[in-house]
Formats: sequence, structure tokens, C-alpha cells
Amino acid sequence: ASSSPPPSDSDDDEPEAAAEAAPAEVDPNAVVIKLEGMGDHLKLVPILMERFVECKSKDNHVFMFVKELIKQCEAKFSAAECNDLKIMLENYRKEKQLAIDKPTESNASKKSKKKSKKEKLEQKQKVDDLFGVAEEGEYDHYDDQFDDFF
Repeated sequence: ASSSPPPSDSDDDEPEAAAEAAPAEVDPNAVVIKLEGMGDHLKLVPILMERFVECKSKDNHVFMFVKELIKQCEAKFSAAECNDLKIMLENYRKEKQLAIDKPTESNASKKSKKKSKKEKLEQKQKVDDLFGVAEEGEYDHYDDQFDDFF
């Protein structure tokens, strides 16, 4: 049982030969990179990130991609490398949790926190107590002395 097509009745074999000789269709989205060194491997990261953005990949799809990649590469990681990943992910988790626990203030709440005149006066008094108060006219001659710098 041969897998070749049955012989045709026509003597013209040229169309079949042309079809066999035609190059395979190239996927325009294919990424071809030689993976010889670490730099070559790291070049894949921005390429994949661009593709995720271009294709509007859902966050959960990207997450599952990364998770599956880690699963399939697990045998290549040492205990120290696994620990590095753990530390990196724990730091990301802490940042995300902080953002959830303490969300940024809205502009409305920032405006409502403007200091009253009394609070501003108290703040000025604290600064003056800490750094001292310049006597009236103590620095007036500085403008004349250093005027040529402006």
C-alpha cells in the first residue's frame, strides 16, 4: 500500500512537479531565533511581550503561559534558582497586596486634606523652632551681593 497518489491519465506532470517544488507557506507570526547563548534566550522575552500586546492576550492567558513554562522547565532549575524565583514572586505579591490594602488617594480626598491656616501656621512654627528664624532684614543684602549670578 503505497502512499503516493494514483497515476494520472495525462502525460503532463509539470503542474504536480511545480506544486511539490513550491516553498511551504511561511507563518508571518513565526519567530525564528537561534538559541545559542543567554542573550538569544532573553531576546524572546520582549518579542513575546510585544506579541501579547499586539494580540491583546488576556492576563489569565499570559499567566497560564508563564505557569506552564515554569512547569515544563522545572527539571532545569536548581534549588537555588527555585529560591530566586520564590523571592521574586514573593516581592511581587507583597507589592500587589500593599496596593490592595492601601489604594492611592483620589484627587478629591487629596483636596480635602489641604491644610487649614492654623495647621500651616503650626507647621511654620515647627520649622522656625527647628531651624531658627532669620531676623528682620538679615538676608536683604544677599540679593545685591550675588546679583551678578542671575
